[in-house]
Amino acid sequence: DFIVHAHGERLLIDVKGRKYPGGKNDKPTYVWQNWSTQDDIDGLDRWERQFGSGSLGLLVFIYHLAPTVELPPGTVDLWHWRGRRYLMRAISVADYKQSMRIRSRKWGTVYLPGPAFRSTIRPFRDFSHPALVV
Repeated sequence: DFIVHAHGERLLIDVKGRKYPGGKNDKPTYVWQNWSTQDDIDGLDRWERQFGSGSLGLLVFIYHLAPTVELPPGTVDLWHWRGRRYLMRAISVADYKQSMRIRSRKWGTVYLPGPAFRSTIRPFRDFSHPALVV
């Protein structure tokens, strides 16, 4: 979706828009959806090889947060736009591939189980502005 030059590195970004919570308004699901298509994973791999050294394939999950969702003060990469809030999180395609599982063979989708996702997902800023990471 995007090629971003950040601090001498090329970030090859595939954006995944999600809602949190997901599901229907009358029956919300409080799960940080992180599925992707296998084709998108394979494509990021190809782009990394094509661009070579100094490139990093990233899945960037941008969660549209419901107004009822409360986050701790100072949450990194919380973005406000047109009266809505979005949370930006990222994971390298290499890290994603290490723990991904098949979600649907029919649709060609994969996902990370909750514990693996929580242990590897990071604020997008960790990749785009590493000097700001504390």
